[in-house]
Amino acid sequence: AKRTLKLLRHPSKESVAAQHAQAVALLVAQLEAWNKAGRKGKLRTARPNWAAMSTKLASNKEGCHLVSISHLNNILEVDVEKMTLKAEPSVTFGECTDVLLPLGLALQTHVEMESITLGGCALGFGIETNSHRVGLFQESAVEYEIVDSYGVMRTVNKTNDPELFYALPWSYGTLGFCTAITLKLVPTKPFVRLQYEPTSSPEELERRLTEYTKMTNPPEFLEATAFTPTQAVIQAGWYSDGPSSEPDKTMKVNPINHFYKPFFFRHVERFVGTEGGAELIPLKHFLHRFSRSIFWEIEDMIPFSNHPLYRCLWGWLGAPEVRAAGAFDMYPSIHERETS
Repeated sequence: AKRTLKLLRHPSKESVAAQHAQAVALLVAQLEAWNKAGRKGKLRTARPNWAAMSTKLASNKEGCHLVSISHLNNILEVDVEKMTLKAEPSVTFGECTDVLLPLGLALQTHVEMESITLGGCALGFGIETNSHRVGLFQESAVEYEIVDSYGVMRTVNKTNDPELFYALPWSYGTLGFCTAITLKLVPTKPFVRLQYEPTSSPEELERRLTEYTKMTNPPEFLEATAFTPTQAVIQAGWYSDGPSSEPDKTMKVNPINHFYKPFFFRHVERFVGTEGGAELIPLKHFLHRFSRSIFWEIEDMIPFSNHPLYRCLWGWLGAPEVRAAGAFDMYPSIHERETS
C-alpha cells in the first residue's frame, strides 16, 4: 500500500527537494542535540534489529544514542539523460522496480529481494547475477550525501573526495549517516530469456560458468543453484523483446512469481538430470524471483508452503515479510534444524 501511494502522488521536483531538505534537517537536529548533550553513547540508527535484513536477533544498541532515519524513504529524481537515480537510503529495491520498469530502466545492480534498502547495500554490500559484467553494487554509486557525527552534510563523489568515496562501501554506517545516494541506471527489455543448464560435477560447473563469461555475447545474468554436492543448474539470462521477436517467437512465457507458481528454486530444480531448457520470464518477475520464497528459507518457516494446494489457496497472501521473520523469532528455529 505504501508503494502504491508513493506512485500515485507524483510530487513536483521542487516539492521532493523541499521534503528531502526537511527530512535531512530532522536528522541533523538529532545529531546536534547529541553533541550538545556531551556526545553520550555511540551513535546508532533507531532501526530495530528484527527489521534488519539479518538473521541476527540480539540487539547491541543498548546504551547507544539512537537516530531515526526511517523517514528518509523517497525517490528524489530519475534522470533519463544521465541515466541515474537519486534516492534516500530507506527506499527499497521493490519501490525502484515500480518506478523504473515502466521507463524501460533498472538499477545497474538491481538486487532481487524487494525489501532490501538502497542504503543497506550502499554502505554495506550488494551483489547480483549481472555482477560479472557490471561489478558489485558499490560500483554503481555515483555520489553519496552523508551527514557526519557533527551534523554536517557532505556531498561525496570520486572527484571531490575520492578517499571517502571509496571508503563508504562496506563501512556499515561507521563513517556517517547516508541521506541520499545517486546510482547508475541501465536500459532494459520487457523479458529475460533464461537458459537452464544442469551440471553433474563441481569441475563441470566451474568450467561452464567460466565459458559463459568469455562468450562473445555473454549473458546479462548468470548464476547457478547447487542442489547436491555434485548436481547444480546454471541459469544464464539475456534481455529479450519477447515472443514477438526473433529468436524467441516459439518460446513460452513463464510469469514465475504468480502466487500459484512453484517457488523459483524449486522450478530450477526440475532441470536437474535433464538436458536443460529455456523460457521467457517477464522482467519484473525475474528481478524479484526470490522474493516469494525468501531464496529457499520459506520452506523452513512453512514446510508445506510449496505444496500446490497451499499455493492455490493461500499463496496469494504472499511470503512473510522478510523482516517479520525476525520479529516472530523464526530464524532460530530454521538454523536449529539446519545444524541438527
